[in-house]
Amino acid sequence: MSPSRSETASLTQGPVLRQITTMTAQMSIGLLSMLLFNLVDTFYVSMLGTLPLAALTYTFPVILVIGSLSMGIGTGTSALLSIAIGKQDFETARRYTNAAFALTFMTAITATAAGWLSIDSLFTSMGANQNELILIKEYMQIWYSGLLLFFLPMTANNVIRATGDMKSPSIIMGAAVVGNIIFDPLLIFGFGPIPRLEMQGAAVATLLARSMALVAAFWILRRRNRLLCWQKPYWQGAAALGKKIMYIALPSIATNMILPLTNGLIVSIVATYGSHYVAGFGVATRIESLALSLLMALSAVLGPFIGQNLGAGNRVRITAGLQNGHALSLLWGVFVFVLFQLASYPVVRLFSSDERVIALATAYLSWVSIAYGFQGVILTSNTALNVFQRPLRAMLVNGVYSLLLYIPIAHAASAIMGIEGIILAAIVSKICGAMLALFLLRPVLLDNGITTPAIWRFFGMPSSSTSPSEKI
Repeated sequence: MSPSRSETASLTQGPVLRQITTMTAQMSIGLLSMLLFNLVDTFYVSMLGTLPLAALTYTFPVILVIGSLSMGIGTGTSALLSIAIGKQDFETARRYTNAAFALTFMTAITATAAGWLSIDSLFTSMGANQNELILIKEYMQIWYSGLLLFFLPMTANNVIRATGDMKSPSIIMGAAVVGNIIFDPLLIFGFGPIPRLEMQGAAVATLLARSMALVAAFWILRRRNRLLCWQKPYWQGAAALGKKIMYIALPSIATNMILPLTNGLIVSIVATYGSHYVAGFGVATRIESLALSLLMALSAVLGPFIGQNLGAGNRVRITAGLQNGHALSLLWGVFVFVLFQLASYPVVRLFSSDERVIALATAYLSWVSIAYGFQGVILTSNTALNVFQRPLRAMLVNGVYSLLLYIPIAHAASAIMGIEGIILAAIVSKICGAMLALFLLRPVLLDNGITTPAIWRFFGMPSSSTSPSEKI
């Protein structure tokens, strides 16, 4: 019943650079599909008016925080599962898969109950008025009810990626987006016998599209990869394996929650300069998220690559993977920096005609992009730390770079330089964060007998090797 190498897309052999670039391109499509998924909801709900759009806007940060729970479980699952696959230990891989779904199920049920009980208090504390709260409840009560349909596909796609298959999850997410594009107008505005559901329709459309993704992902795991099994033996010991997953997942969840918290605190600093600065910062960060999507895809790809080769004992390929991952991060950073020097102004004008908004957004993108390559180094290094089961180090990197560097520097520099100080803080924190990530990753590699990549000389860290007799 063991999957063949073709079924698990083994990453333990073949050209390293070609594998990483191909999978990154495939993964990028999936990430862009996720961004498009939310954009479709925003587009159709905006047709209902300003009040429904404002209500939907309140739900985004909450959904992002809840999504971090599933993302964390996926990170832990992918790290451990890819190592088992690298060892060709498919029995353990199946047990990790079943444990991940059991953990996902329990987390989703708990989050559903907590979400239902906190709708009024949470969104009121966020500033929603009574009219907005009515619409928020219409949307979130349905969304919370289908939380399993949100969590399970994310876990399933992470399991599939652990096999080295980045294409299938991207196709699944693309199909879900198409489904959402079809279901949204039918259910929001009504058509023929389908009633006009407005905000409730947007929530139902999301759940229907997610259901499509779940069915497709389960079919792949059950029929093609044969990693999802219903037999009792594969559910035994799920609690113990779930603890191993959560050892990586919990710090990852905390890390994912740090980022929106940091963004919110930076927005509060920007807000002291006026609403047009907030608007400009908002436009810039939305464009930035698109520019960083390839780096996020690259870091997601490196997880299964390092994991499988860690399981197979391929030290040289791990070094090569990190070498290429960091080099591609820096190259992409240079490309985006040049691109934004030439095109940031016309791109920003697509989002606003206010010259003050345009000025801030253009300045932010033109200067902060110089550090995007360093942010890629942070992402890829943190992925490696998670795979090597050092999640606390990864959490430390993000905590220091976001909470101890970005925010305090932004406060101090903005008091001296004005809004430009916040831009400077973003650049400095990303560069320092990259250096810290490499500093914390280096001893982990050396302890496992892995040569540090030659490109680290660029960061002032010489390439080092250890005795090949040491075991991974």
